[in-house]
Amino acid sequence: MARRLLAFDNLQERADRSPRALQEHRTAVREAQLAGIAPPALASSPWPDRLHEALADDSALQKTPPVQLASDLDGSRLKATRVASSIHQLFGLVIHAADPGSVDLADSPDLATAIDSLRQQAEDNAVTTQTLPPATP
Repeated sequence: MARRLLAFDNLQERADRSPRALQEHRTAVREAQLAGIAPPALASSPWPDRLHEALADDSALQKTPPVQLASDLDGSRLKATRVASSIHQLFGLVIHAADPGSVDLADSPDLATAIDSLRQQAEDNAVTTQTLPPATP
C-alpha cells in the first residue's frame, strides 16, 4: 500500500493541501497577524518524504542478510526485530493516509478502503490479543 500511495505523482501536493494542513496554515497566519509579523508560507508536509524513506529503508532491510552484531540477539532475531520495527513504522505512515483530513484519496476509493481495512484488522487484532499477566518476583 505504501508503493500505491507513492505512485501518486501529486502525493506531496495532496498532503500539503489537505484539510489538516490548510487549517494549520490558517492558524499560523492568524497567530502571525496577531503578533504583527509576516505570515508564514504554506509548510510542506514531511509525511510523503517519510513514507518514501521508510519504504526504501524497509526494502534495503529485506535484502540484507542477518548479521551477528555485539548484541544479545543472534543475527536472525536481530533482523526480525528490525523488520518488525520497519513494518510498524510503515504501518503508521500508511494508516496516516486513511484520514481524509491528512490526504485526499477521494479519487482512489479502492486504496482508501484497503487502507481502512488494514487499520480495522489491526484494531481487531489488538483488541483480541491477550496480554500476559505481570511477572511475579
